[in-house]
Amino acid sequence: MKVPLFEQRLIAALAWIVRLPLLGDIELARLMGIGEIDARHLRTELDRRGWVEWIAPRVAELDERRRAAFLRAEALADLATCSGFAAEEIARRAPVRDADVLTRIPRIGEVTAVNWLLSGLAAELRERGEMTLMDACSLPVASTRRWWPHGVDAYGVVRGGRGAARFFVAWDRAGVPDGHRRIRIRSWAAESRSAHPSLILVVCADAHAQRVWDAELRRHAERAGMPDVRLTTAQEVLAAGPRAAIWSIPGVSVRLRFEQALPSPSTDMGPLLTFPASMQLPRRPCSAPRLRDRAAITAVLPGNRPIRERTAALAIVTSAADKACLDWLARHPRLSAPELALFLDLPVGVIARRLQLLTRYHAVRRLEVDGAELWCITERTLRMFADAEGVPWKRYELNGAVKAPGPEDDSATRPSMAHQLGINHVFARFARDARAAGWQLRVWRNEAESAHRFVFDGRKAWIRPDGSGTLHRGNEERAFLLEYDRGTLDAGDYRDKFSGYARYFEAGEWRDRFSTRPSLLFVCSDDRAERRVARAVETAALPLPIFITVEWRYDRVDERRGGIFGEIWRDQFDGPRKSALIIEPERRPQKYGARRA
Repeated sequence: MKVPLFEQRLIAALAWIVRLPLLGDIELARLMGIGEIDARHLRTELDRRGWVEWIAPRVAELDERRRAAFLRAEALADLATCSGFAAEEIARRAPVRDADVLTRIPRIGEVTAVNWLLSGLAAELRERGEMTLMDACSLPVASTRRWWPHGVDAYGVVRGGRGAARFFVAWDRAGVPDGHRRIRIRSWAAESRSAHPSLILVVCADAHAQRVWDAELRRHAERAGMPDVRLTTAQEVLAAGPRAAIWSIPGVSVRLRFEQALPSPSTDMGPLLTFPASMQLPRRPCSAPRLRDRAAITAVLPGNRPIRERTAALAIVTSAADKACLDWLARHPRLSAPELALFLDLPVGVIARRLQLLTRYHAVRRLEVDGAELWCITERTLRMFADAEGVPWKRYELNGAVKAPGPEDDSATRPSMAHQLGINHVFARFARDARAAGWQLRVWRNEAESAHRFVFDGRKAWIRPDGSGTLHRGNEERAFLLEYDRGTLDAGDYRDKFSGYARYFEAGEWRDRFSTRPSLLFVCSDDRAERRVARAVETAALPLPIFITVEWRYDRVDERRGGIFGEIWRDQFDGPRKSALIIEPERRPQKYGARRA
């Protein structure tokens, strides 16, 4: 019996949604070679018949009007009956279990990026006509019969005149610690594969991440069984498309097109999942509530649901603005509501209401220190951010820049608490005084994000400032590294610290993170600490400028005289105090009729 064209398209659409969960209408259209309106109609019909459901992404990089479709969990058994595949076989070949979808929801930005790359590749190859994307599939979270390299996100199969070739995709996120990138490469090197050599296309988060990938891959290049890896950056893929000459071999400057990067054709393509064209997709009964409806209930429950479900629920119910607030608290714990309002450029009342909502979702925790109300994230939020980057949450907390302090860390007498609060107050003052002068504190990196390891004269070296940042006004930029000193370091600590900074600046390593040479600033808690730092700097005889001040100095200088950017900083030569970053006030035009001096 001949199947109507619409039903054939419906089966093809379901097959793509099964293989690439959280698929958007645009990507579905490009994979099938149809219009976006037609793809939306197919997805809506599959939803009406009870085969798929959708969620909105709710992350900053994606439009919240977007619909990300996936197979309903209870539809797997019916899909097995209709397709002739056993349910276990479908789950082995495609990510269709609850765990697969729940794990991907916090990572929806990365999942969408991979789907976009594969669908863009399908459209470009179809337009060229020489090759076609025969298959593409996201990979299950857990499988006892894994045939793919550890930690890759998806695979694709292209077919041309010479045969078929398979490749894998690994999408790197900006928040991934460098240590986790190296662990992924070492796991590839440790896996011995006797089958057809694998090709992994790694899309690095940025130029810094690409340097980390390149250096570690070259270390393992000669390892037996090591797959071929080609590197590019997310910016290059988005700007030029996946088929362009953007793929590089580690240690080689030559750029390859996608077709040039492919391995030799092979007949061993591994398991493919294709549904018969005669398959029927009747309307099926839907007794279970939709995931997005369950999330609203799960998010407010204290902890009687599996952690994966609670984490996914938090990712669904929190908006992009909520996640921005949580990100600030995750990277800079124990901020007050007024400080958060300052960094997010929002009224304090808006922040207070948002924190109340996030408390209801068990995403933030309130604490009181010396009469001040401060906030930090909970373990549930930490897990959500770790899942968003595809990093085990314990490793993310250890090596990443995100922290969820527990109640045992809330004592105001702990030195770490006083140190953290001091850093927070300094950056809050930077943000406030910069805004008063017409500038903006655009970047604030915490200690973990600011740490930098490098090789100098064949030896390992490192710096670990308490924070770093950049101030912007138009095309102007001021960068700085910050050390907050409470007078607790000894001479040896200072010696190692200054030695690292001297090598850092001499080697020009600051170019890895900054476009302009950063200033090195020391903010001290009192005059005694300032004198200790000044003596240590004088003893070290550093060939670079260091600016030192005390907290009370900028507290006594109002915004009209520059505040923290005023002439309150001394250098190692003990000359007159000066401005460290030279932030000139913005010249605002006078109103019509205003008196001139």
